[in-house]
Amino acid sequence: MQEILTYIVVIFAVVFLLKKFVFKSKSDKNCNTNCNCSS
Repeated sequence: MQEILTYIVVIFAVVFLLKKFVFKSKSDKNCNTNCNCSS
């Protein structure tokens, strides 16, 4: 049971990181419109 919960948490973390990077790359494309891209 603990292994299943651990795998779920790991998958959730990976999906969260992938979404974060995907949204970041998409926002970089639209950097001309109201976006603080100094970082």
